[in-house]
Amino acid sequence: MKKLLSTFAICLCLFACLKQNDLKGNKFVSNADNGTLITLGFDEKENRLYGKVVNNYFATYKLDGNNLMLNGVGSTMMMGMPNAMQTEQDFFEFLNSSPITYVIEGEELTLNNAKGDVIKFIQVEEFPEMEQ
Repeated sequence: MKKLLSTFAICLCLFACLKQNDLKGNKFVSNADNGTLITLGFDEKENRLYGKVVNNYFATYKLDGNNLMLNGVGSTMMMGMPNAMQTEQDFFEFLNSSPITYVIEGEELTLNNAKGDVIKFIQVEEFPEMEQ
């Protein structure tokens, strides 16, 4: 009986760790060099990602191992400060440069694209309020 309970407890711990290291249902924030925030969220029920730099953006995604493949990246089209607009343009180019690989270590998400560009995010409970 003790062996069975121990095995069950180990399985629960492994499941909890896997859930924590999953993209679905989690939100992340990155702070660009110029102070512009990038939010990135993964819908819990659909294979949809979303977030905001200056504009709200969205796409569908598929996971294959540690590869993140995006489809249909789109966004709203508002203007913002020039440095924030440049950060957004660079980020959208990054998202469109498949394949993107990801690694989750603790609360840090690292995205890498085929060009060798890297963006690091920190997991958050809720997105911070952002200026319009």
